[in-house]
Amino acid sequence: MRLVLLLSTMGMGGCSTGCIASHQKLARLAPGMSYDDVAAAMGCQGRLVRGSPDARNTYAMAEWPGPRSLLRQTDMLFFDRRLLWYDSQPAPGF
Repeated sequence: MRLVLLLSTMGMGGCSTGCIASHQKLARLAPGMSYDDVAAAMGCQGRLVRGSPDARNTYAMAEWPGPRSLLRQTDMLFFDRRLLWYDSQPAPGF
């Protein structure tokens, strides 16, 4: 189990262990928040999966590890630099 946690932590794309989604952090989010506001609430920039959070009239998707486990992830969709929605689910492969 320790090996799984170590490997999960190493594969988080630059996020420190302090940058894991929690229910408290997610409760601070609201549709319409800017990417910078979301990153501040989450504790880091997250991992950009698609698009650019700075582009106008386009979609961007970012993900954060967690909540409750490094084997889960929270995906967030942005349009026109604003948060549309987020969803937590098992990380791919788990």
